Amino acid sequence: MEGMLQRRKTSTTVRVFSALTVVGLAAAGCGTSGDTASPSSSGAASSTAPTALSSTARPAPAGAADNPEATTKAKALADAVTLDGAIKHLETLQDIANRNGGNRGLGSPGYQQSLEYAEKTLTDAGYEVKRQEFTQASWSSSKVELQSAGAPVAATALQYSGATPGPLTAKTVVTNAVGCAPQEFDKVTPGSIAVVKRGSCTFGEKYKAAAAKGAAALIVVNNQPGDWKGGTLGLDDGASIPVVGVAQDAPIPDGQDVTLTVDAKTEKAKTWNLLAETKKGDDGNVQMVGAHLDGVAEGPGINDNGTGSAAVLETATKLGADADVKNKVRFALWGAEEEGLVGSTHYVSSLSGEDSAKIKRYLNFDMLGSPNGGFFTFDGDGSSKLEGGAGPDGSGVIEQVFRNYFADRKIPVEASAFDGRSDYGPFKEVGIAAGGMDTGADGTKTPEQVQQWGGKAGDTYDPNYHSPRDDIANVNRDMYRTSIGAVAWSTAYFGAL
Repeated sequence: MEGMLQRRKTSTTVRVFSALTVVGLAAAGCGTSGDTASPSSSGAASSTAPTALSSTARPAPAGAADNPEATTKAKALADAVTLDGAIKHLETLQDIANRNGGNRGLGSPGYQQSLEYAEKTLTDAGYEVKRQEFTQASWSSSKVELQSAGAPVAATALQYSGATPGPLTAKTVVTNAVGCAPQEFDKVTPGSIAVVKRGSCTFGEKYKAAAAKGAAALIVVNNQPGDWKGGTLGLDDGASIPVVGVAQDAPIPDGQDVTLTVDAKTEKAKTWNLLAETKKGDDGNVQMVGAHLDGVAEGPGINDNGTGSAAVLETATKLGADADVKNKVRFALWGAEEEGLVGSTHYVSSLSGEDSAKIKRYLNFDMLGSPNGGFFTFDGDGSSKLEGGAGPDGSGVIEQVFRNYFADRKIPVEASAFDGRSDYGPFKEVGIAAGGMDTGADGTKTPEQVQQWGGKAGDTYDPNYHSPRDDIANVNRDMYRTSIGAVAWSTAYFGAL
C-alpha cells in the first residue's frame, strides 16, 4: 500500500520521492515513517502547514448509514461494476510495467504512462480531468553493500541516505541504544560508523545525532526478528552520510572494521495527481473517492495498488460524469503514495479553508485483491480500540456503510486501524471524515481469519507485497470482485446521501 517503504535491492536502480514541503511523520497506507513503526512498515510524510480546517473545527457531515434511497443507489452501482471491467484496467497497468523495466514507480515512464492511461479512461467517460503537478525530492540508489569480517551482510539504504565516496572502511561503535538523544552517541568518534537500534524516534533524528558527532555512517539494527523492509530519513535534500538498516541478528560487532558502499543521490523531480468529478451534485458537499496510482520500484504494483486504481476507474466510468447525484463525487488518483503519502498530502495542503470545508468525506482504496487476504474496513468510530483511535466526526457512519455492504453479501468483515498508513491520512489530519476498505498487506493471517475467508494461517495477506511477484497473476480475483462492489456501493451511497 503506504506509502509503505519497500525493501530495496542492490542489483537495480531504485527511484523514490518525497515532497519538498513535507517532513517525516507516521503515515502511509502502505506503512509508517516513524522509527517506532514495526519492521514491516515504511516511509511517510505529511504537510507541515495545511491550510484546511483543524479537526476540532469541523462538524460531522450530515447523514446516517441507513438511508433507504442512498442504499438503493448503492446497490445499483455495486451491481453495475464488473470484475471484467476492472481487470481490463489491471491488464493495461501490467502491460505498462512490462514495457518499462517491470515497474510503475514514481519518476519512471511506467508511472507517467499509467497516468496517461487513467486520464484517457476518465476523459472518454465524459469527465473533465485535471492534473495536479508537484515538485519533489527524488532519491535513487543503485548499490548497497556491507561487509563485516570479510563476509557480506544484507543491508538496505534508507530513503534519502547519503553516499559513500567509494568503499568506506571504518570501525563500528555499537551504542546499544536507540540513538534518540545526543548523549547516546558519546562513544562515537569522528570517522567511525555508529550503530543504533530501531525504535522510539524517527530515523531522521538518529541520523542528525550521528552526523553531529562526526560519524562517517550510521547503521540501524532492526528491533524485531525478520527482514528489514525500509525506512525514510524524511529529508528534503538528502543526508550527508550513508544510513542503512540491517536485520536484528546481523553480525555487526563493536570496535571492528566493516566496509560499506552506498551509491545514492538526491535530485528534484515532478509528478502528478489526477482529479475528476461529476458534473452534477452539490459542490458544497463533495464526496471524494481515491486510490494511489504509483507502485514501488521493485515490481509492477498490481495489487498495490493497481487494484485500487482500477476499481476507482471502473466505478467512475460506470457512474458516469453526467450521473444524477445529489452530492458532487470527486475521484482522485494519487502520485507518490509509496514515498510517504506525498501526493495526497500536497493536495490537502494546497486547499483553501473554504475548499477544504466543502469536502465532507474521503474514501480510500489501497490493495483490494490480496492473494491470502481478508476484508477490512477502518475503525471509524473507534469501537475496536485499535491504533490511531476513531476517525474524525462522521467516520463511524462511513465504517457502517461498508459493514452494511458486506452484511448484504453475508461476508465477514473486520475492523482495521486508523493508523495513517495510506492516503486517507492527510484528510484525517485536517478533520475530514474518512474511511475505506482493503484486503490486507504485510500483516499475518490468523487461524480465525482462515475460518472466515479461507487462505493460509501464518502467511501474510499478500506474500508478494512490494516485490516483482506483485503481478496480475497473483491477484485474488474472487476477493477483488467483492472489493470492487464495495468501492461502487460506498461511492454511490455518499453521492446520494
